[in-house]
Amino acid sequence: MNADSRDRRPQRKALGPIDPFCWCAAGPLFIIGIGLGVLAGNFWLPLPFIVLGGLLLLFDARVNRPDPQQQRRPPQRGPVRPPQRAPGRQVPPRSRQQPPGYQPRRRPPYPPAPR
Repeated sequence: MNADSRDRRPQRKALGPIDPFCWCAAGPLFIIGIGLGVLAGNFWLPLPFIVLGGLLLLFDARVNRPDPQQQRRPPQRGPVRPPQRAPGRQVPPRSRQQPPGYQPRRRPPYPPAPR
C-alpha cells in the first residue's frame, strides 16, 4: 500500500450525533452536580458529577460517529416483484371438492353450565 492510496481513503469524523437516550443518564449527573454545588456552596464537590456527565456525552458522540464506507454505498433497490404470467398460461383454480369418503368431524356438544 503506497501513500497515495491512504490519502484517498475517506476520513472518519471525530464525533457524531449524540443519542437522545444518552441524556437520560447524563442529565441526572448534571442536575446532581449543580444541586450539590448550590446546596454545599462548594465548587469542587459537584465537579466530578459534571465531568462524568460530559465524558459520557463525549463517549456517546464518539461511538455514534458515521462510517464513511456506509455513506458511499449505492442506494438499495425496492422490493422485488414476482414475474407476471403470460396471458395464455393461466393456472386453473383448484376445485373445492372433498376427497371421496371424507366426513367432516362434528364437535361434541358442550356440557350444560352448572347453576
